Amino acid sequence: MLLISDGQANAGVYDRDALAALAARTAAGGVSISTAGVGLDFDETTMRDIAHVDPATTPSRPGE
Repeated sequence: MLLISDGQANAGVYDRDALAALAARTAAGGVSISTAGVGLDFDETTMRDIAHVDPATTPSRPGE
């Protein structure tokens, strides 16, 4: 799944942790999740938290 968003919930689930938990349940069901932030003030933290629940799409850094 590719989530393209500004990361600012305006309906349904608003809480950042609840959004990440929903993404984790989705990923556990076999759905890979990637995110792309749009807009000048997109919520990078929310978008990163959603993307990082899926180990297949979590970016790795040298030395980690």
